[in-house]
Amino acid sequence: MRSRLVAVAVAAVLAAAVPSSEAVPTVDALGGVEAHLAFTGKDRSAYLVDIEAHLSDAGVSAGAGTVSVSLRRCGSFRCTKPVTYRAAVTDQQLTAAVDMTSGALVVPLFGRPVSLRWFAPHNQTLATYDTEPRARVRTYRVTMVQGLFAGMRCLSKEALVYREQALDPAPPAAPPAAFPRTAPKAFAGMLGGSCASVL
Repeated sequence: MRSRLVAVAVAAVLAAAVPSSEAVPTVDALGGVEAHLAFTGKDRSAYLVDIEAHLSDAGVSAGAGTVSVSLRRCGSFRCTKPVTYRAAVTDQQLTAAVDMTSGALVVPLFGRPVSLRWFAPHNQTLATYDTEPRARVRTYRVTMVQGLFAGMRCLSKEALVYREQALDPAPPAAPPAAFPRTAPKAFAGMLGGSCASVL
């Protein structure tokens, strides 16, 4: 019954979002994982790291994978605006079960490995939908992700895995082929720090 309701929601949201212009929308079906990590840097500032990786298995982007990493530095009850990096990934760097219940990600960032590993998400499936900036319907489950970021081991207790159907009015811009090799000065203090939730 849940799957039928989700299917109806998918059709309704995507149909409502079809643009009236002559532009041909792009439709994708994809699976992904999100992990949220927190670190205390060697400069004693707090750093928040959000990582999302997804693989498209149907639609115009079938076979393509993308990873995004957003960084924020926090102190005195305020955080900086997020700085986000995106990069394409190969099927060797990002591997996952079809239903996203297990998988692994390994990519280089700032000259050091970033890796995620997840398995056995919670059984309860939840659903969300949105129309901005693109129309999408997502079913997801909460999970825990073991991670390694800039040499620091960490555990994300608020991670999730998802399946999504999305419609865009135009093809998204292609991500760069790789992440930068050096860390910006604004985040240099994070390197050599420690995770707020250690494995």
